[in-house]
Amino acid sequence: MLNCDGHNHEQINKAIELAKANTEEPSLIRCKTSIGFGSPNLAGTAKVHGAPLGKEETELTKSTELEI
Repeated sequence: MLNCDGHNHEQINKAIELAKANTEEPSLIRCKTSIGFGSPNLAGTAKVHGAPLGKEETELTKSTELEI
């Protein structure tokens, strides 16, 4: 099993390449993510599960520099 940060494209791509290179057995890639990732006020809360962020939070999210 390959593990990666599901918000980090480099880690995801590396895991895919490693999985493709292993032709001897099936591969499983497990990506760890955080609900609402990037939202400054709602990330990690149940409030973003199945609900839109809202106009103000969407604008804040767009203007926030993500730390991966």
